[in-house]
Amino acid sequence: MKKQPKILEQWQSYEKAVMPKNALSVQRQETRRAFYAGVTAMISIMHQLADDDFGDEEAANALERIEQECKAFVARVGIDY
Repeated sequence: MKKQPKILEQWQSYEKAVMPKNALSVQRQETRRAFYAGVTAMISIMHQLADDDFGDEEAANALERIEQECKAFVARVGIDY
């Protein structure tokens, strides 16, 4: 059985990669809120794709566009982790 992905593990990996060691607790809290808000937005999109009349190909294309949007954002702001 494959290990189930966990959002907490993704957060911990992200936090370790980008959060300064001396970050204030409020900065850590707000960054974590933003991280989980992004996850929640993606879950909402996935539910919309599953619940609406999207075919498999349309849904796959929509997810591909979202991935491209994320890659463009990373390229624009220069995230390096």
